[in-house]
Amino acid sequence: MHKLRSTSALLIVLSCSGGSGDTPSRTLTGSTLCERANSLASQLGCTAPIIGCEEPLSHCLELGKVWLDCAAADVTQCLCESDGGLNCEGSFKPNEGPARCIEQMTQYAACE
Repeated sequence: MHKLRSTSALLIVLSCSGGSGDTPSRTLTGSTLCERANSLASQLGCTAPIIGCEEPLSHCLELGKVWLDCAAADVTQCLCESDGGLNCEGSFKPNEGPARCIEQMTQYAACE
């Protein structure tokens, strides 16, 4: 995996939970990556706030949003950690989830 900046690493460690079995996708709100990550965490019931979230470099913002939207499109890729934090590593790590967003994360990580 490419070396990620603290922003990317923080968002990767964030967890998205599959929820109650209704629709597996979520629509994110907010214009920044941190706002969108907090939106997803809130919708999935993660209890820990995303603290210290830093926005990616401006030229990488859209790629980060594409990756996060991909993760939110199938939240079986995400989970809430036992500490309440958001973790969407299953969106790009096949051993942790369906990994339907490998291409999006690869492009985002390369930008950072």
